[in-house]
Amino acid sequence: MDPARPPTPDAAPHPAAPRFDAETVRRRLRALAPAPEPPHPDRRPGAVMAIFLDTPDGPGLLFTKRAPHLGEHPGQISFPGGAVEPFDPDFLAAALRETREEIGLSPHELEPLGPWPSQPVLDRWLIHPFAAWWPKPRPLTPAPAEVDRIIITPLAELFRQHSRECWLIPDPAQSCRYQVGGDTLWGATARITGRALDALAGGF
Repeated sequence: MDPARPPTPDAAPHPAAPRFDAETVRRRLRALAPAPEPPHPDRRPGAVMAIFLDTPDGPGLLFTKRAPHLGEHPGQISFPGGAVEPFDPDFLAAALRETREEIGLSPHELEPLGPWPSQPVLDRWLIHPFAAWWPKPRPLTPAPAEVDRIIITPLAELFRQHSRECWLIPDPAQSCRYQVGGDTLWGATARITGRALDALAGGF
């Protein structure tokens, strides 16, 4: 699989990056609520947190680059998150716990915006994404055991690379892809991102 392969040309690009303020982002992301899903006993549950914040270039989205020595998905671009453990009371608690562990961001610093539809991964994970608004950004220090670096990308930059409904394409090699911080965002995190961008643009 070639991580540098661009998004499929068959998908229709958004004609221009929509303009958002913080309240518009909050309102539209809350509408991206998941439908009831059947249980998936054959998949291991994971939970991630998509963190939105204001940047000098408008609202942005926070990603992490996974540490290169990790056993699973080393060096890939992802959202803060990880496996749901037996002691986690629910998926949201798991996403918040992992966010604190990986980048030092406490739950009380985030404004939850709700869950998003789950995203299956080819290696039998089922990812449960959550969105949050970070109203008072501050410098963060990633945990070197898990995170190589933190990447904050303006939504306008993601929209310039986005193809509408790319997240519906099941083949990871043909689905959503974005360049963020000099690396390629692809796979499940890219599909979750693409679905959110369509929701923000009013095309979900």
